[in-house]
Amino acid sequence: MNHKTGISRRLICISVLIGCLLAGIGTACSKKPADLKGYQRSELVTDTVAIIMENETEAIIIQLRPDKAPITVENFQKLVGEGFYNGLTFHRVVDGYLIQGGDPLGNGQGGPGYTIKGEFSLNRISNDLNHERGSVSMARSEDYDSAGSQFFICQKAMPDLDREYAVFGMVVTGMAVVDRIAAVPNSGSPNNRPNRRQVMEEVFFVKPADD
Repeated sequence: MNHKTGISRRLICISVLIGCLLAGIGTACSKKPADLKGYQRSELVTDTVAIIMENETEAIIIQLRPDKAPITVENFQKLVGEGFYNGLTFHRVVDGYLIQGGDPLGNGQGGPGYTIKGEFSLNRISNDLNHERGSVSMARSEDYDSAGSQFFICQKAMPDLDREYAVFGMVVTGMAVVDRIAAVPNSGSPNNRPNRRQVMEEVFFVKPADD
């Protein structure tokens, strides 16, 4: 066999092998589109929001309640529209209780640079939404008007928080994802940081798929 021909064939074989390997890597690394459970992405602001976690293919879908907490919902929609939550984490997880996220510092001390009015009756604002399993509520400090971007999702009913924190939405699908996040081992009290980062890959508006 001609020496040059042999080299050419080997080069072709090597190129094909590299191409196959790259194709395999691409297939392995490609992520299945998130299951939005009957919803589709919306380019417009809606009262329904999807949270896609970094290691999940099922979305957490939240139905917002502007009729009960208009200030809180408007603020949340503003942050979602700005892409504020993309890449942030659920920095506090307590199995059987709640998961909390939305802090740009990732330590429970951060926010968007401003605060909003706390919409709950203890703060003289009417809001009769309760902390039930799947309720979405704003985290705050002792100051009633200290909420900004951090929110928590209840894993169970917590009536002791009713009228003291602003519930502004409800998970309508994806509680299995919430449960998996909550079950991640944490650092223990007082911070309860998950031992593996729980990243919100993307948070965006959705609408019913048949619209």
